[in-house]
Amino acid sequence: MQRAVKPFDSAIARFGKVDILVLNASVRRETRFTEMSFEQWRVPLSISLDGAFHCIKAVLPSMIAAGGGSIVALTGDSALTGAVGKVHSSAAKSGLAGMVRALARELGEYRIRVNCVSPGHINTTRPAHRSARPPAKGLIALERIGESEEIAGAVRYLCSSGAGFITGQTIHVNGGQLMY
Repeated sequence: MQRAVKPFDSAIARFGKVDILVLNASVRRETRFTEMSFEQWRVPLSISLDGAFHCIKAVLPSMIAAGGGSIVALTGDSALTGAVGKVHSSAAKSGLAGMVRALARELGEYRIRVNCVSPGHINTTRPAHRSARPPAKGLIALERIGESEEIAGAVRYLCSSGAGFITGQTIHVNGGQLMY
């Protein structure tokens, strides 16, 4: 089933091309695996992986015709570490990171760079839940929660000409939490 992604059609019609695609769709539901239905399992995979597939397919012809572009996917530390109640989200984000690496190899010949930004604990306005609590003191080297502007800065860098020789990489923006 091929679904049209109309916002991209509008952007291409208006601007002639798409230079940058940021994949930032996700769902943050917690369900222990022992209680998870197959439908609950599929939701994050569908949003993260199927959504990325459709968005990339929609902009790829434009990027190839333009001679390049940048695709940045947001993953998350649980793609590497796992998290209680987030087996489905961890699997989806791990799959997205693998997709990015494979696409970096495949799309490099078109000068399309594909990378990930992996946020750690970030101060957001999303509804409070267990994982939104600050981690225990000493788990983050910088001893603070990150700000959304710091994630945006990493994405902006990867989309810039300054990152023109970076592809297939993941930048972890987590204050050093994964060092522990």
